[in-house]
Amino acid sequence: MTFVLVTIGAAVAVSVELLEALAIVLAVGVSRRWRDAVIGSAWAVAACLAVAVIVGPVVLESIPLDALRVTIGTLLLLFGLEWLRKGTLRLAGRRSRASSMAEFVEAQEELEAVPLPPAGEPDWAGRIVAFKGVLLEGIEVVLIVSVLA
Repeated sequence: MTFVLVTIGAAVAVSVELLEALAIVLAVGVSRRWRDAVIGSAWAVAACLAVAVIVGPVVLESIPLDALRVTIGTLLLLFGLEWLRKGTLRLAGRRSRASSMAEFVEAQEELEAVPLPPAGEPDWAGRIVAFKGVLLEGIEVVLIVSVLA
């Protein structure tokens, strides 16, 4: 039963992170060029895979399992307390709700400040914004899966 609950929790957390990454990529694709959004996203996915494949086994082999569990448990407790604080502030009306639409609009506004290069030239601003968004959300996915797996 514990395995099922952990799997459901991980799946929900990963789906939220993937939705946030998708909102950023959509903002880049809609406001700039789809090709650059896809290229930036692909680079970020490759970087996340490299982190998961290279760093994961190294950490598991070099750090004792009990110390790793205590460290990760402490970090999860701290993150959980921060999420609880943010949720309480949202319920009290002192903080706005988080939404993928807000991230979409924020990424679009960030890109509007940079002029679009001529056709045929790479749009580095779009690629970097897509890369940054997918990388950050992807690293969160790697951490969630690593900790809960």
